[in-house]
Amino acid sequence: MHDLLGQLKGLLKKHGMLAFTFIDPFYVSWPGRREWNNFRWRLEREIELEKAKGRNLQIDRTGMTREDRRRALADAGEWRRFIIETEVTRHYSPEEQRSCHVFHTEAYMRSLLPEAAILPPANDEMQHCCLIKNA
Repeated sequence: MHDLLGQLKGLLKKHGMLAFTFIDPFYVSWPGRREWNNFRWRLEREIELEKAKGRNLQIDRTGMTREDRRRALADAGEWRRFIIETEVTRHYSPEEQRSCHVFHTEAYMRSLLPEAAILPPANDEMQHCCLIKNA
């Protein structure tokens, strides 16, 4: 991500702007309708998708969604890589392929890109938007 951002920023013309989105795992995207944060929503969705395929993921939901422990790490910029692996990595046919979700907290993105404007999710979406202007 760091390398790609540097390359993209280098391609900006004078007064150009780079925009991209990211998902904050702790943001509650649909308050009032669902009180789960983005991480819990994605976790539950993956469990449902696997169940529909006849596979039962053995996941400790309570341990994986412990807000206090994960938030402390994320705010310190240390919660950089978190992978749920359910199978040994191998070649997957297109119908077997699954999603890969990458999460970054808003605080972590602000620490990486202090010059950026970071906007909250809009239009009932879950992604924050990061805007970087070329001076």
